[in-house]
Amino acid sequence: MKTKGARSHNYDSRRRGILNAANRCFGRRGFHATAMKEICDEAAMSPGALYRYFAAKDDIIIEMVTAERHEWEALLLTIPPEASAMDLVDAVAQRLEADSPAADLMSGAPVMLLEVLAEASRNPRVRPVVVASYHAVTTQLAARIRTDAATGRISAGMDPDTIATLIVAAIDGLLARCAVDSAVQPDAIPALLRDLARSLLQPVAAPSPRRKGGRP
Repeated sequence: MKTKGARSHNYDSRRRGILNAANRCFGRRGFHATAMKEICDEAAMSPGALYRYFAAKDDIIIEMVTAERHEWEALLLTIPPEASAMDLVDAVAQRLEADSPAADLMSGAPVMLLEVLAEASRNPRVRPVVVASYHAVTTQLAARIRTDAATGRISAGMDPDTIATLIVAAIDGLLARCAVDSAVQPDAIPALLRDLARSLLQPVAAPSPRRKGGRP
């Protein structure tokens, strides 16, 4: 007889299998063109079994976005409080790198991003989940930028919320570009992200040396 813990593990494993299968299907044919039967075939399960886990495609995409949000939040929790905004950006870039544990997420990320954003723009069930995911990362990054500016680690120029929004939006923009332009590859995104962050998170300039007589 299976224990409660074993049943729970099996249930979670099957849900992840369905989500992975749906991700592959959505990446190939798009969210609306993919039928639930295709997801069943990809996941190697009957429609009746799949509907025990997800009642509709909406539920699948909401679960996918929610799971992604939880992974981002878990990543942010690993960054020590004294770390800088650039440290946070570097952690995000590492997550996107081809040799990271999350590399499998990048395989279909560009196309899936477009699918998720398109669905969020017209589906009131999906939209708040996507917005909450953005806010989770943007708020954390803005807080780090604000602290860095207050402590003199970076220049207190542009508004922290604006900088954070630009950096997070850049990730989406680069991924979206990958989906339609083969000249931009996913493995180039981490370096581009770091370069952008460095240009926005400028350190405080050292004062110019003063000459004798008080003139700079």
